[in-house]
Amino acid sequence: LPPRLLKLTSIRFGMAIALLFFSAWSGFMFCMALTMQAGLGMAPWQSGNSFIALGVAYFISALYAPKLIARYSMGRILLTGLSVQIVGLLLLSATFYRLGIHTTTLALVPSTALIGYGQALIVNSFYRIGMRDISACDAGAGSAILSTLQQATLGLGPAILGSLFLTLAQRSGGDYPRALIDFLAVEVVMMLVLGAIALWLRRHLNVHPAVVTP
Repeated sequence: LPPRLLKLTSIRFGMAIALLFFSAWSGFMFCMALTMQAGLGMAPWQSGNSFIALGVAYFISALYAPKLIARYSMGRILLTGLSVQIVGLLLLSATFYRLGIHTTTLALVPSTALIGYGQALIVNSFYRIGMRDISACDAGAGSAILSTLQQATLGLGPAILGSLFLTLAQRSGGDYPRALIDFLAVEVVMMLVLGAIALWLRRHLNVHPAVVTP
C-alpha cells in the first residue's frame, strides 16, 4: 500500500464514505429485517417483500446516476443522494411512529423507495470520488483500499449497529418499532456527518482532479 495515497483528499473522503455510509447501509438492512420479523411478526418472505420498493428505486436511480454525475458534479450528486436518503429515513421513522406494530409492507413503500433512490446516487459517487486524484499506476492499489473498506464496513455495520439496535430494543421492553425509530435517528446523524464533510470538500470535488504521480 503506497503511503502517499493516504495523503490524497479523494481517497480519504472515499474512506469516510465507506465508514459512514456502508456501515449504516448494512446495519439498516439488518435492523429493518429484524424489526419486520421479530417485532411485527412477519414471515421471512414478507420481510423480504418490504424491500422491493427500495430495490426497484435503487435500480432506476443507478441507471441514471452516471449521466447525472457527468452532467453535474460528483459533490452535488452525493449531496443529493444524502438528502434524499435522509428524507426517506425520516419518513420511515414517521411511518413506524404512526403505525407501530401495525406497519404494513405497503405503508413502507414511499420511505423505502426514497432510501433506495438516494443510496444508488451515493454508491455511484463512491468510487468516482475515491479514485479521482489517483494516477493510473496507482489505480489498482487505490481501488483495493476502497473495495476492502467497503467490504469491511458492510460486515461491521450489522455487528456494531445491530448491537446498538438490540440494546435499544431491550431498553424499550421489546418494542421493536420504538427501538427502530431511535436507531434511525442515529442513521440520520451519520448521514448528516457525511453531508457536512461533503460540503466542506465541495470545492475540491468540483475542480479538475489533481492527480499525484509517484
